[in-house]
This record gives sequence, C-alpha cells and structure tokens, in this order.
Amino acid sequence: MVAAGLSPAAGAVDFVTKMYAAGAKGHFDAAGMHPYVFPKGIASTPNGWTETQQIRAVMVANGDSAKTIWLTEMGAPTIPSSGGSGTSSLGFGAGEMVTQQQQATQIVDVLGAAARSGYCGPAFIYSVRDSGTAANNREDNFGALLTHDWQPKVAASVLAG
Repeated sequence: MVAAGLSPAAGAVDFVTKMYAAGAKGHFDAAGMHPYVFPKGIASTPNGWTETQQIRAVMVANGDSAKTIWLTEMGAPTIPSSGGSGTSSLGFGAGEMVTQQQQATQIVDVLGAAARSGYCGPAFIYSVRDSGTAANNREDNFGALLTHDWQPKVAASVLAG
C-alpha cells in the first residue's frame, strides 16, 4: 500500500511525521509524494523535491529506510501557445505556468534526481495531454506529452530521446 499522495507546500513533511507518531510504521509499503518544482525549477527551493528529501529523512529516522517514495504526480503546467479558448470557467495559477522547454527540463531534472536518490520507486507524470484550453487556468495545461489538440509538446521528444 502506498501511503498518501502528498503535495508540496501543503504540510507534507509534518503529515508524515504525524503519521509515524500515530503508529503508521508497518502499515504501508511505500510513501507517495508529488515532487512538483514549477514554476522556478528544482534549484529554487523549497519545492516538492526538497520536501521529498525531507520526507525521506523522516522515514529513515523512523526505521523505514528500506521503503521507497513513489512520485505519484509530477510535471508542470505550460503556457498555451494559442492563447486558449477558455473551455474552463475556473481560472487560477496562470502566473505559475512555464514554457514547454521549462516543463521538459523540470520533468527531466526531477526524474534524474529520483534516479540518483536510491530511494524512489515508480514515477508518474501528470498528465499525458492538456485537459482543456483555458489560458488562465493552469489545470487545463498540465499535459506533458500532448496539447489539447493532440500536438506533441517538447517533453514528448525529450523523454523519447
């Protein structure tokens, strides 16, 4: 069983600390984390990757060094190239969107850090395709491989390479 699917900046480290204090040790096989690093990238801390490292330290301190951390959601929302048609009424996070090249770089940076860590399990990119076209809504623009109209994004070729 994978415990949680923790988001950065939402108290993830404190949550895991409290899980252990409540007796969670022995009741899960891996921890789940969303190591998002957008909009500024992996070098700009704090971010989801640094929180993943902190969660790892909590796990080790509680005798769970053999367990992995699954990266259950990662990626970055991109600035729509067409400006979008506004298919979503929800509008937030527009200032957190990045270019397609920045998205590809951030995904590769987190995957590389995970590979070097020795403690990460599977990694899941959110999401394959943009779910909408609203230029003012980051949630419409998380596709890593394809735009909403099925055009390949930069990350598709970078990850295929």
